[in-house]
Amino acid sequence: GVLHKGAGDRYSFALCNTGEGIEYTNTRANQYAHIEYNVCVELEDVQAPRVTDSAFWWIYLKPLVYPKEDSGPRQLYETALPFLNNKPVRANLENGAEFLEAPRGGDHSHGLCALAALRYVLRSAPGTSRAEAQEAYVTVLQQVAVVVKLELNRASSLSESGLVRIEMMAATLAREAEAGVQDPETLQTVISTVTEVTVEMT
Repeated sequence: GVLHKGAGDRYSFALCNTGEGIEYTNTRANQYAHIEYNVCVELEDVQAPRVTDSAFWWIYLKPLVYPKEDSGPRQLYETALPFLNNKPVRANLENGAEFLEAPRGGDHSHGLCALAALRYVLRSAPGTSRAEAQEAYVTVLQQVAVVVKLELNRASSLSESGLVRIEMMAATLAREAEAGVQDPETLQTVISTVTEVTVEMT
């Protein structure tokens, strides 16, 4: 979750999720007729008494504290989140909201969720343009790719699932750079990194 302090006693709260409970968010079909989900739901116009209510935080954190009990996402999405700004979850759809396909194998490492939250934070930072947020996001992805390349140098073997994940990471980096990076030097750096990672995989 990402909590922003606004003017006066107003807040906004965003919940980024790529796992259980994602079915409670808004959806759309992409160009391949695959379902995409609004992975970061932003609730605006939240009053201070609501965001400081311990009952909300108990429901929000309960699945983390007691993961084996009956603490699924239903109460969070149908009760706790609507409590914040008196709106059903699907009535909260920010301008430029991000939609992603749910990971086929699940997001067990929560890496995709962390990246979705990072993108949201960059996009919603005061004084940051969408282009600046995209370039910052690509820079982070590029650094992740550099670390992956170094690990590939040390690895004696790699599973098929590991190869698939790395291929997806390289493809995502290239796609995100092509979609929003204007600086030629940054683009060339990304291309070089993707090429090096691809070579290390062969």
